Amino acid sequence: MSLANTPSPAGAGESGAGYVPEPDEVLDLTGLRCPEPLMLIRRKMREMSPGGILKALADDPASVRDVHNLCRHLGYRLLSSTPDIPYEFVLEKPLPGAAANGQEEGSP
Repeated sequence: MSLANTPSPAGAGESGAGYVPEPDEVLDLTGLRCPEPLMLIRRKMREMSPGGILKALADDPASVRDVHNLCRHLGYRLLSSTPDIPYEFVLEKPLPGAAANGQEEGSP
């Protein structure tokens, strides 16, 4: 499912409030410790089609910082995150040319 043609509703985003689309893939990363959750999220996002939605569940406190940084550096859109364990992150893979930082994944 993609949000490419859907306006972002008020309240959606990192706060966890508002509309969050159903994920295309779900990764249960509970029990894994840094850097494994981040590596597996990145691998799965690379496999997904542009516009794909991934839900990741993790219980490593470092995942909160790591997922936010991953999204910022690789241009993934963090649609929601939860503050309680297990942490739940919903990410969207950008459409080509739509990376948040102006770079496609894999570029320097």
